[in-house]
Amino acid sequence: STATSLTGMGTITPKTITATLTKTTGLDKVYDGNASSALGTNYAFGTNDIVSGDTIHLTATGNYDSQNAGDRNVTYNNLKLDNGNYQLADTITSFTGTGKITPKTITATLTNTTGLDKVYDGNASSVLGTNYAFGTTDIVSGDAVHLTATGSYDSLNAGAQNVTFSGLKLDNDNYQLGVTSLTGTGKITPKTITATLTKTTGLDKIYDGNASSALGTNYAFGATDIVSGDTVHLTATGSYDSLNAGAQ
Repeated sequence: STATSLTGMGTITPKTITATLTKTTGLDKVYDGNASSALGTNYAFGTNDIVSGDTIHLTATGNYDSQNAGDRNVTYNNLKLDNGNYQLADTITSFTGTGKITPKTITATLTNTTGLDKVYDGNASSVLGTNYAFGTTDIVSGDAVHLTATGSYDSLNAGAQNVTFSGLKLDNDNYQLGVTSLTGTGKITPKTITATLTKTTGLDKIYDGNASSALGTNYAFGATDIVSGDTVHLTATGSYDSLNAGAQ
């Protein structure tokens, strides 16, 4: 008889292929609090590696050399193909490149836009303190970020004022502000001071037909009451308890 077929056993081994990063620089992302880097589609296989009609993808675990903002080296390890008919060459175990983690842009608003008050102190400065808030989802969990600013009323004098906070600065380099200033309103209230008579006896005059008494300079303010450089005078209506001659 004539044999029509022959049978035996064998193994089809996966085809060994190569892969390279197609983007070795500019592997950038915005700060998100972790060092992970997504490979995405930033890779290519050798020109004749993939059999026509086949679909194959590469995944990897990517990491920057730090989670913080700045210029970084990027390494992709744990390279895996999603098609069992292929395998990566033994010499290809990782990819390396460079990138940048850019600071996350956040917003800041005044939490007290009115009532930014202070007592008159001779200057127009206003303290920001904790009168600000960042956007609800701006700050990565676990991060601490504080804002400082130079605040100024539009006048150093007592009264209702506009307040501007400029020179905004964050104390965490992983973030940057999307605003340059904050504005609100407030009031500089007059400073309360004390006054005393420096002459409580001997407030004498010659009879002149009326009971008036001149205060003149017979007064003094509290030792630390008057802001340096300011001039303050006191006037008053003085009266003896009688217009007639005699001790009063």
